[in-house]
Amino acid sequence: RYDANRRYILTLDFKEKDEELIYFIRTQLGIKNIQEIQKYSANYRNEIIQKIKCIKGVTQQQISRVLGIHLRIIQRVRVK
Repeated sequence: RYDANRRYILTLDFKEKDEELIYFIRTQLGIKNIQEIQKYSANYRNEIIQKIKCIKGVTQQQISRVLGIHLRIIQRVRVK
């Protein structure tokens, strides 16, 4: 689902497990091997991170942990 700004809508409680985020990435974004995101071009990787950051309740630290990408990279990606 999308909101009016074409952002993904998925509400997770703050304490939800990483497995739920992994499931979302695999099913909604169509990425089967999450570790491969590290090898994507910076632009494509950042697009994926932007989509994930729009999920309510997901922290930047959680995104960093799940994707295996340094927190500073996650923090630099701006949500459009």
